[in-house]
Amino acid sequence: MPRRDKPDPIALTVGTRIKQLRKEQGLTAEKLAYGSEVGSKGYLSDIEAGLASPSLQTLQKIADRLAVDLLDLVTFPESHPRHALVDKLRGTSKTDLKKMLKEHS
Repeated sequence: MPRRDKPDPIALTVGTRIKQLRKEQGLTAEKLAYGSEVGSKGYLSDIEAGLASPSLQTLQKIADRLAVDLLDLVTFPESHPRHALVDKLRGTSKTDLKKMLKEHS
């Protein structure tokens, strides 16, 4: 898809989330771009700025490099309490999550 002149609102929201998660891990855009095989720092910058809409495959590569689930790239904690809860659970182990689910079923 060609580069946009103006950010797409949804692409910008996803891009902002990617940037937030990248910075949490202390990664530069260059390290994330090359470590995730996205291709170039410029393309990642366009994604983060909402000027490019990455494919699901590209988003999965980014999520893998950030060691998060694909869900975490489309979870926006500031937008809704449910998203905030999902984000709070991001670092929780699978074992602990299973225990929580069992307790609440």
